Amino acid sequence: EYGSEAYADARLTARGWRQCEHFKETLESRDAYGKMLETCELVVVSPLTRAMETAAGMFGSVDGDGCVLMEATRAEAMKACERPALRCDARLRGGKKFVALEMVREQIGGNPCDRRRSVSEYRREFPGVDFSLIEDEDDVLWKPGRENREPEPVLRARARKFLDWCFDREEDSIIVVTHSAFMCNLMVEYCFGGHVPSENMREHMHAWPQNCECRPLVVVDTRRKLTTSPFYHAGGDPEDAEE
Repeated sequence: EYGSEAYADARLTARGWRQCEHFKETLESRDAYGKMLETCELVVVSPLTRAMETAAGMFGSVDGDGCVLMEATRAEAMKACERPALRCDARLRGGKKFVALEMVREQIGGNPCDRRRSVSEYRREFPGVDFSLIEDEDDVLWKPGRENREPEPVLRARARKFLDWCFDREEDSIIVVTHSAFMCNLMVEYCFGGHVPSENMREHMHAWPQNCECRPLVVVDTRRKLTTSPFYHAGGDPEDAEE
């Protein structure tokens, strides 16, 4: 159904919403969910409806007292499930925010499900998401036809650009809610520089992502001094450190 206009900017199905709940339940059972929210400094989300609904489903709640991430939606055949409004989890408050970013969109072009709607519509439906970094009101990146599908080398270049964007941010702990093709190509691009990962790492990083899969990465930017971690120690003699 990739070519069907009925699924333009597709929303989550009932199964997709259950997968969001399964993510939360799994991490809660490990006492990891709260730690993730408390350490997170920024949530970057693709400006496609299913990604923003996923972010709201994974990090919002009906009973929360934070800002409204997603307004209530009505059921619509082949379009939407009926959902209550979802508020940001209290542990994601205090200056932390959700930011929509074109760079983390799904592979662009060809499929109507990967064409976004106007920013004005999104602002009404997702008031807790910051759209200030989206330059164009309407989608100028998407073009119809399989011949206009974004080539993988271009997608990987976009993934590299996004990594550079992350390096230039002040935040160190960033949650990214994105799509399978972008996530998979980001994992491959992450192993840049000609280094060949071990078989176990390759199986982990290069595997095609599942819905609601959460894959943690630690990325070191060698352009920075490694002083952000409390465990970092430069070594050498005490007098050298004092100098």
